[in-house]
Amino acid sequence: MIDLPIKFKERMTALLGDEADAFFASFEQDPVRSLRWNTLKGEDGMTEPGIASFPVTPLPYRPHGYVFENEHIGSTWLHRAGAIYVQEPAAMTPVSCVDVAPGSRVLDLCAAPGGKSGQLAAALAGTGVLVSNEYVTDRCRVLAQNLERLGVKNAVVTNLAPAPLADRYPGFFDLAVVDAPCSGEGMMRKNPLAVSEWSEENVLTCAARQKEILKEAVRAVAPGGRLLYSTCTFSVEENEDNVVFLLENYPEFTLIPVKNEVAEGTSPGIPTKDHPELTLCRRCYPHKTPGEGQFVALFRRAGEREPDEGCRDEASRADGGRKKDRSREKPGRGEKYGRNGNAGEEELFRAFLRDVLTPGAFEAVSSYRLLPVGEGWCLAPDIPLPENGLFVPGVRLGEVRKGRVIPHHWFFSAYGRVFRRKIDLAPDDPRLASYLRGEEIAVGENAEDGFAAVLAAGIPLGGAHIAGGRAKNLYPKGLRG
Repeated sequence: MIDLPIKFKERMTALLGDEADAFFASFEQDPVRSLRWNTLKGEDGMTEPGIASFPVTPLPYRPHGYVFENEHIGSTWLHRAGAIYVQEPAAMTPVSCVDVAPGSRVLDLCAAPGGKSGQLAAALAGTGVLVSNEYVTDRCRVLAQNLERLGVKNAVVTNLAPAPLADRYPGFFDLAVVDAPCSGEGMMRKNPLAVSEWSEENVLTCAARQKEILKEAVRAVAPGGRLLYSTCTFSVEENEDNVVFLLENYPEFTLIPVKNEVAEGTSPGIPTKDHPELTLCRRCYPHKTPGEGQFVALFRRAGEREPDEGCRDEASRADGGRKKDRSREKPGRGEKYGRNGNAGEEELFRAFLRDVLTPGAFEAVSSYRLLPVGEGWCLAPDIPLPENGLFVPGVRLGEVRKGRVIPHHWFFSAYGRVFRRKIDLAPDDPRLASYLRGEEIAVGENAEDGFAAVLAAGIPLGGAHIAGGRAKNLYPKGLRG
């Protein structure tokens, strides 16, 4: 039994009235375990025979979301391939509130561990650009690792405070998502720490910090763009009060409705006499909606963004849309780049890409920026990049050792479906388990030598190097088992 703070119970009773008993009773129920199918890895096959070996039930109004039953979900090949991402139902709700147009510029300002960035990337489907930002460096590493597993192609991962990020990208984004750090009241059923750390003082501290984040976030939204604000807490101070703060201090922003299916499955926000429109905000309560607590508000900024070259999607490039070749430009003074590249290494990578990708895929990525990062290179979306605080500018492509390209796992994860050489294994093929253990596998004497993507049921897992009918395993050692 969860021993909720007395003051929290008093506040929620005042907020919910007759519903309070049902709300508190929900804390004695087990949390809902759910996952999201990652469409970047292929069409949703969660209910297809032979794909998942455990029971799943679709979630309402969360596209590709499922309740699941599996105590070892992290060891399944679906999870290790990035085809699924374990994500709490309410946490899927904010991104489910909004349509993301192909080719959009999207910001996830407080992105770690990466669930919402993964949703946004799936909605973009390889078009436009996603800037995934996390201020805490250790959490930024986790964010990058998750985007790698999910096979995200068009993300720039940054490690910046909100102010310098807004300085770098003023009026740039068509959609900015602010899933703000909060007091975590909505996580009390799952996280005992949220119970022990709760206090009214902490609620007010979080509310003040959220206002500071919102002050910077509004600067990054383009005219005509949208701002999505969310928390995993119930307090009015952190939710509706911050919405009112934004509306009264930034009159160019108005509150707008979320998608109908989400509105129908959630509870309205708490209105005031001066702001009856607060009912457009949405609340998730655990006694009414599967999952934990969540709050969402969607704003639109007045005006229209001036048309420009922006960030073109892969398809437009493949169709011949050409931009200035920026691949040889120096990336700036950012320490995260580590060094300047040399033309010889760059040409090795271009030859490598031509060899491993299908002609159409090679054409699609040929206008991406090839940038040196640390000891390796990245395929970077063609947008301005910050000079400092840049963590990963796109897909880690690989590095050069002794004159040879050694590809990175992220490249296989993101582009495995468009490799010329593919080893596609059935889920029940014993070679699949062997590959995930890091073992060499047989592919047949007729298999073409060279780098190949390894897939299961068409879903990219990683890479291998074929020679003489055997595939040398390139699955990262830290992921094997």
